[in-house]
Amino acid sequence: MTGPIPVGMSELKKLEILRLEYNNLSGEIPQQLGGIESLLAVNVSHNRLVGRLPASGVFQSLDASALE
Repeated sequence: MTGPIPVGMSELKKLEILRLEYNNLSGEIPQQLGGIESLLAVNVSHNRLVGRLPASGVFQSLDASALE
């Protein structure tokens, strides 16, 4: 995958694990992803993401290795 993470992914209300590592994603992680209450784990490492993490949900306790 290339480009930004689609904001529309935040509409996946039953999403539990989001694995997007080893792609060519760029830009910021959409703040709306923090609103997915069912989301338990995220890995977006090995991309070109920048900016602040969403301030809520699983992102509050995200391990740094999921962002490298």
